[in-house]
Amino acid sequence: MTMTSLFKIGGWAVVVLATVFLAHQVYTYKTVLFSWSPSLMELGIVLVYTLIYGVSSLLLAIAWLAFVKLHQSKKVAPQIGLALYSRTSIAKYLPGNVFHYIGRQASGALHEYGQTGLLVASFYEIVGVLAVSCILVLVALQFSSFRPDFFSVHLTLAAIVLCSAVPWGVNMVVPKVPALKKRLPNRISSRLLSGQVLLAYLCYFLFFFILGLLFHGTTILLAKPGADISLGTTLMISCLSWLAGCVTPGAPAGMGVREAVIVAGLTPAMGGGQAILVALLMRFITTAGDFFFFLLSFLFHSRQS
Repeated sequence: MTMTSLFKIGGWAVVVLATVFLAHQVYTYKTVLFSWSPSLMELGIVLVYTLIYGVSSLLLAIAWLAFVKLHQSKKVAPQIGLALYSRTSIAKYLPGNVFHYIGRQASGALHEYGQTGLLVASFYEIVGVLAVSCILVLVALQFSSFRPDFFSVHLTLAAIVLCSAVPWGVNMVVPKVPALKKRLPNRISSRLLSGQVLLAYLCYFLFFFILGLLFHGTTILLAKPGADISLGTTLMISCLSWLAGCVTPGAPAGMGVREAVIVAGLTPAMGGGQAILVALLMRFITTAGDFFFFLLSFLFHSRQS
């Protein structure tokens, strides 16, 4: 059995365990779930959060486009790049959690973009998203209720430096790999590389911070009066749930895994019933927001036409 097969089996095992955990929690707190009746104002807030999430996903597309431009001999029009990213991102909800990457390769081929350059851009994206989410988890941990006593500021800074150095090193080394160097069409200057990487990472930081704010707002919306829930705690749980869903092989859009992390993280502060409501409502916001982001691809396409 290969390592790839083991990773897939392990990923699906995590998804199954997370789903079983969520099903048990839903059954335990079914009375709380079915008793929630949102007001028109609360529904309006959820709608606004959904639209904000959908629009903020453009930051991920801009970051990916910055990476794509590094290794393409053909000029990449912003409208085409954004349309390509937003239209294929919806495929992450298919089992396997890889079809959005495959879709970019196929759609890019229709526009005669270099396949190796697109593949490298997606690799840069994965590394960047993981690094930024790890950094935000470490920063938010300092201001959360989960901060361990041994986790000093100096240790946090050292971990942040390490998380920052890894993607920078990857971005510098990958273009020099002999097998890739022959396939990548153009050599890039360190100045151009640094500028595009900074732009991409700024977009990632903004995206995860906006997501954390939406998660915090949703948590406060459903929390009981007097619940002690800080922005540091919700930001950490938000980024950690995204990170867990991202690294779990086979989980479509992190489904089940993110919700399990959210429920486990919020239950001590607000109770299991409200924690499940937050997890389910965030899943609705992100899924509906992704669909809205998908619809934006047609706007980009029409503008290009």
